[in-house]
Amino acid sequence: MRSPLRFTLFALGALGLGALLVHGLVDLPSFGNYPGPYGDVIAKVAPKERHMMNTVTAVVFDYRGFDTMGEELLLFGAASAVALLLRERREHEVSDVVDGIDSPAVRGAGAVAAVMLLVIGLNVVAHGFITPGGGFQGGVILAAAFVVVFLSVEYRAYHRIATTSFGEPV
Repeated sequence: MRSPLRFTLFALGALGLGALLVHGLVDLPSFGNYPGPYGDVIAKVAPKERHMMNTVTAVVFDYRGFDTMGEELLLFGAASAVALLLRERREHEVSDVVDGIDSPAVRGAGAVAAVMLLVIGLNVVAHGFITPGGGFQGGVILAAAFVVVFLSVEYRAYHRIATTSFGEPV
């Protein structure tokens, strides 16, 4: 395509997008105006039904529990797919891997760190309404607890259960 034709197509697309944006912004209610009844109903019903004053947490964990679980499942699936696509293929056997340090102190410190991360992660998830996305930060902390458990145990024990779908070692 030539340059004038490209510019004309771009200008038409930009004008169409601008018209859609203006059309969408024209009938917006004023800031702070909430026309829907859902929030008012939840604010009245949640303290009685769920025995909690924090309606945001009641909505996330009780009323929309399956939706939240679905979002977390999608996030887990996306992270697993990225890890699967970007994994490094190695041409060595497990015997080539250097054994980790077999230390009771490392295992004990790993267990204590994992328990602490688990408690902190659950606390952040439970209080995730305070900051935007707080529940996701809690999920990252909970995932870190499992990573610490993985790092503080023997590699060969993990490798026995972590094989590819065809049964060959990673």
